[in-house]
Amino acid sequence: MALALGVLRMSRRCALVRKLPAVETLGSTAVICTDKTGTLTVGEMTVRAFHIAGQSYEVTGEGYAPDGEVRFEGKKAEGQHAAPLLELATIILGCNNAHLVEEAGTWKVIGDPTEGALLAPVPKPAATVN
Repeated sequence: MALALGVLRMSRRCALVRKLPAVETLGSTAVICTDKTGTLTVGEMTVRAFHIAGQSYEVTGEGYAPDGEVRFEGKKAEGQHAAPLLELATIILGCNNAHLVEEAGTWKVIGDPTEGALLAPVPKPAATVN
């Protein structure tokens, strides 16, 4: 569907593709992340679920605040889920240019709202005491 719509739009604009990888990338789309009204009106996104290694995890919380938890089958994800969740968190942090900051009690994203939404459910490191 994504390929068909992309090609249709390109043909309507009489687009000329100089490099084949541009079209191949469009054709190899496996996941499409869609937007909803909250992003347009509030400028904020929220992650609701992760799908990792055939397992589905629910994410609770709202907006960019570091509240909420990751759940598996309705319960807080425990030890056996730590490895895949840690790997996902490492990937999210490694390829993310956004930053979350707290201003006057409200959490905001500096950067892309999509990247900020991915950061919010990533566990924050525990504070160290010297």
